[in-house]
Amino acid sequence: MNKDANTAATQGSPAVKPVCAHCGGDRIVRDASVHWKRSTSEWALDDTQEPNFFCDTCNVEGIDIVQWIAVDPEAELPVMIGARVRIRDRRLIGGDRFKDREGIVVRENSLEGFYVNLDMTPRERVKKVELVMPRHLEVLWLSEPPQP
Repeated sequence: MNKDANTAATQGSPAVKPVCAHCGGDRIVRDASVHWKRSTSEWALDDTQEPNFFCDTCNVEGIDIVQWIAVDPEAELPVMIGARVRIRDRRLIGGDRFKDREGIVVRENSLEGFYVNLDMTPRERVKKVELVMPRHLEVLWLSEPPQP
């Protein structure tokens, strides 16, 4: 993973932080390699080790335990593949049957929309994928930090 992505979000994107998907704690740890910089007399981060994360709060370890959320709750996260989203009201004729449904963004469309793999309801027998424009998506969390 890019070390810049672990320290800051891209310009124009809100600052993000990792939280545990199991307990919501933000004490996330990763193994890393560092080297001693004589010029500054400090340790400098070389890279993080792939792929595991560890939560110091609930002691869970794995590659899929981290969700990336905005540091400022008022900030909007960018829509990107792998993001967990909620569909906002789209003001469609006849109503929006997918309003407030949640899912994962799986693909970008050439028309600037995103395909969202919707969570199944108990009554559904088939997985649904909906094409949604970004202005109608509320990003709940990201699967990885925005890349520079």
